[in-house]
Amino acid sequence: MMMDFFGNRGKKLNVTSLEEWMRKGNAPALDHSLNLYNELKSRGVQIIMVTSRKEHLRSATIDNLVKVGYYGWTKIVFRWVLFNLL
Repeated sequence: MMMDFFGNRGKKLNVTSLEEWMRKGNAPALDHSLNLYNELKSRGVQIIMVTSRKEHLRSATIDNLVKVGYYGWTKIVFRWVLFNLL
């Protein structure tokens, strides 16, 4: 399976190596997404973050989001356990 995520373009990766990369917490912010996020936040919009990442990556994901400038959301929702069976 080919996964194309930051810093690994063209390398063959599996779910385990993808999750190892996620645990490192070095995913950069996408400038346009972060700008939109901050614009919405400045207008008083309550933001709910939704991710396809699994619950066991919660800590690393939140740390990474805060590190790159995403903070102050109302709620963050991770992949529901039963979806992992699909």
